[in-house]
Amino acid sequence: MSCAAVEVRRAVIYKKGDDLRQDQLVVQMISLMDRLLKREALDLRLTPYKSVPSTPWAHVHPLPHPT
Repeated sequence: MSCAAVEVRRAVIYKKGDDLRQDQLVVQMISLMDRLLKREALDLRLTPYKSVPSTPWAHVHPLPHPT
């Protein structure tokens, strides 16, 4: 069994000092609206991003791959 190394590069947004709870709330609302709209056969191709806390005052937001 062989294993090849693969280099993966991702774009991220690093935020520090803002009230990141507001960002998380907005992302949750966009995700909810996306699910509700898809249930009604309306796919607006929304792409909410995930927020990864790195410290209590800073988050990293990985951006989705462009398609």
